[in-house]
Amino acid sequence: MKILTKYLLVFFVCILFTAGVAGTAFWGLKGLLGTTSRLFERDMVINSLVNKFSLELSHLRQVEKEFFVFPDNPSRQGKYKIVWNNIYNLIAEEILPGFDEPLRANNDTRKLAMVARVGELMEENNLEWQRVTKKFSETRSFDAVNMAAEYGIFKKRMKELEDISSQMAESSLADLQDQRDTLQAKRSRIEMIIKILLALSVIWGLGGPFLIARRMSGVIGEITIMADRLSYGRVTGDLKIERHDELGDLASAVIRIQKSMRILLAKLKQAE
Repeated sequence: MKILTKYLLVFFVCILFTAGVAGTAFWGLKGLLGTTSRLFERDMVINSLVNKFSLELSHLRQVEKEFFVFPDNPSRQGKYKIVWNNIYNLIAEEILPGFDEPLRANNDTRKLAMVARVGELMEENNLEWQRVTKKFSETRSFDAVNMAAEYGIFKKRMKELEDISSQMAESSLADLQDQRDTLQAKRSRIEMIIKILLALSVIWGLGGPFLIARRMSGVIGEITIMADRLSYGRVTGDLKIERHDELGDLASAVIRIQKSMRILLAKLKQAE
């Protein structure tokens, strides 16, 4: 193989290796960004729903308290019932179903169980609310309602809903932190792989030509020594170089010169 061809081959191998490093880096970063994007999109959805649920749950508590403030105002009580129904429908039909897809994608069975429990409590409390408000409208007395078993059960469920809301909020924050740690670990691993590949690329890019140049300089040195000997008429020693490039051709030419000089010197000795 000719020297130019060898250099071109090493050059192209270095290019391919560098392209492989760049491709690996791009693939790693793209995968990291894709994973990061998907995880944070899900977490943003989940956290948004948790915050929305907590907010609407506090609205329900506010509606509950204000409903009993106006026992002699049926019109205002009717408005509070409508507000309650609207908030209940928002939670039951929009917020809770919104948890299903992101939580299943994250395989978060714990929060799925919480959401299912919230659905049960909300449905039961909606029926209890209808009974409580009906009794209040009939008696016009908060004390009568407050002493009733229905309202005690209602408040107990509301407390459980608030506890679940707090747990979901804490869990979501903990999950975010865990995912940040996981992503940081993945990023560190990818960065380490990229650094190793870059180091190998540099070593190959510098070491390949260096090794070829060193081998070439060694061959050139041997040929130079032989040529120097021949210039002084020294035809002893053998030049053992087996190459199939320009340096091999040069070495073969020097060997032929050496053989020719040996023959010539032998003939001169015979003539004497």
